[in-house]
Parts: sequence; C-alpha cells; structure tokens
Amino acid sequence: MQGNAPSVGTDDLARLKAEMARQKAAQQQARRERQKLQEQSAKLQADSIALAARVQEKELAVSLSEDNLDVLNQRETQVLAKLKLGRAQLTDTLAALELLQRQRPPALAVSPGDAADAVRSAILLSDVVPRLTAQASDLAKQLQSLRLLRERAAAEHKTLAAAAQALRNDQAQLGSVISQRTVRRDELGETDLAQSQRLAELGRRAQSLSALVEGLHQPQINQTATGDAIAPPAPQGGTTRDGVWASAGSAAMSFAEAKGHVRMPVVGKVVEKFGVPNGGGGATKGIKIATRLGAQVVAPFDGRVKYAGPLKTYGNVLIVEADGDYLIILAGMAHVDATVGQWLLAGEPVGRMADAGEDGPHELYLEFRQSRVPFDPLPWLAGVMKEG
Repeated sequence: MQGNAPSVGTDDLARLKAEMARQKAAQQQARRERQKLQEQSAKLQADSIALAARVQEKELAVSLSEDNLDVLNQRETQVLAKLKLGRAQLTDTLAALELLQRQRPPALAVSPGDAADAVRSAILLSDVVPRLTAQASDLAKQLQSLRLLRERAAAEHKTLAAAAQALRNDQAQLGSVISQRTVRRDELGETDLAQSQRLAELGRRAQSLSALVEGLHQPQINQTATGDAIAPPAPQGGTTRDGVWASAGSAAMSFAEAKGHVRMPVVGKVVEKFGVPNGGGGATKGIKIATRLGAQVVAPFDGRVKYAGPLKTYGNVLIVEADGDYLIILAGMAHVDATVGQWLLAGEPVGRMADAGEDGPHELYLEFRQSRVPFDPLPWLAGVMKEG
C-alpha cells in the first residue's frame, strides 16, 4: 500500500498541472477573443464616424439641391408672370393695329378729314411699331430664359435624385454598422443595466433639463451596482481633418481650448439663439437647429455618456460629459444610438431626428454647460452652415 502512494501523488500532480494548463489556455483564449472584440468594436466605431460624416455631407448636398430647385421654381414663376403681362400688352397693341387697319381710308377720293386721319395713323404707327418690336424681342428673351430655367431645373432634379439615393445608401450602411457596434458593446459587457435603470427612473421623475442635470450629480447615480464610484474612461487621442478637430477631448485639445472647433451635431439652420426671451419670463439656455427629416446627429466632442433616454416634452435626450466638467446636451431626437457609460468620439453617430411619419420635432436643441451653468454654444461651434 505504502509503495503505491508516490505513484498516486504523481498522478494527482500531473492532473493538477494539466488542469492549470487548460485554465491558463482558456484564459489566454478569452483574452484573445476579448481583444478581438475590442479591435472589432474600435474599427466599427471608426467606420461609424466616417459613415456619419458621409451621411451629413450627403444631407448637405440634398439640402443645397433642394434650395437650388426652390430658387429656380421662384424664377420660373417670375418669368411666367412677365410673359403673361408681355403677351397681354402685345395682344392689346395688335388689337389696336387691327382696328386701324379696318378704319384705313381708301387710296382715292381722299377727303381732308380722311387725310388728317391718315396722318395721325401714320404718326401712331411710327410710334407703335418700335414698341411692338421691342415687346416681341423682350418676349423672345423671356421665352429663352424660361427654356434655360427649365433645363437647369431638369438637371437639378437629376442631381437631387442622385444625391438622395446616395444618402439612402449611406444611411443604410451606417445603420448596419451601428447595429454591429451595439452587438459588440453587449458582448464586451459595456452596458451597466442597473445604472441604466436608475437613470431611466431619474428621467421619468425629472420635470426639466436642469432637474435632470442636478439629478445626475447625486452620489447614488454615480455608483455601480456594488456601490463603487464610476471612474471615467481614459480620453482617446485626437486628430485633425481638413484643419477641423475631429476627435478632441484629449491632452492635445481640451474642451476649454476647443472654442470654434466643436462640431455642429447636425446639418441645419440655427433658428433660435442663446439668451433670447422664451415666452415664460426667462431666457433660452441653448440654441435650436432646424433640420431635415431623419437628419443624422453626431457627438460634437469627445466625452462619456451620462444620460440617454426620454425626458417629458424634450423628446430623447443625450447628455455627454466632456473634460473640465463640461456638459453637452442634445434634445429632440427621435432615436438615440448611445448608451450610458459609453465613451464617444467627436463625430460619432449618436441618434437621428424624426423621419416622415414619425412623431418628434424637427429642431435639435443644443445646450452647453460648465459646472452646471449654461453658456452660449454658438461661438464654440465650427461649420455653422446657416444662422437665423
């Protein structure tokens, strides 16, 4: 019996070593798989930023084409009005000439009265004929202008149709990338469900944006399910694109240094400015940007998502925390494609406005705050397309 003991111990040790090797291999495999998922997620994030930029470029192209068509249609209406007036004047002149022709005296046996009428008719004709020629020439020019306008309008219709189709293609591709990115985030366990539930309840209780912002600073909101404080993720490095900061919020450019370089979150026109009377005895704390149907919304700056969800009459709200205790608030979206705790890069797609047949405003509300105090976003934005 005792002679067999060393053999048994050796077998146990061999099995233990084999189990440890299997566990080590499994851990290494899990790390490799997680690393692969992280790489895929990072690539999808980069792809989504590039696609969102393309979508917004197409939106701008479609909007400009629509504006061009509106201008051409207005000019056509003006030309048609001039043509109508010119034709009426020409018709009156020709009618007068026809009357003169019918009342023309005979060539022989002319009485003194007929001779006087003939002289007056000749004088009248010498005045009318040049005006008649000028009217005919003007009508010809107007007709030529109308023909050119209609040719330009037809070409613009083709341009608009091509731009709209390209926009739809890029939107579909972006939607696919966003869906894949959501799957990767779920696989990596980046979503804290308990935290999301606490924030959803906060959103239901809050009566205003200010109340929501104040609620986000409560200690219990900024804790994990185990009660630990939520540490912000490390900022990503920044780059430039065509001289405009593409991914700020890093040591290269903090939010405080980014005045004039923060991205416009959506293609559109500023229709309400900061600090104007709001009709309720106060003043506006942000700006409103009128957008096209289904417009793509992107993150204006790098930061961490503090809140993403509905809020009373504001529609869907996204609150992003940038460095330096700055908050970026976007409200009025029909859909939000970001989750609480997610680290966003400037230009990353975060949602879209209501499309045809969907409920929701067609104005995006943008508000900036530092230490919970609102300030005017306009001087901080780059690429403001139009300003009301």
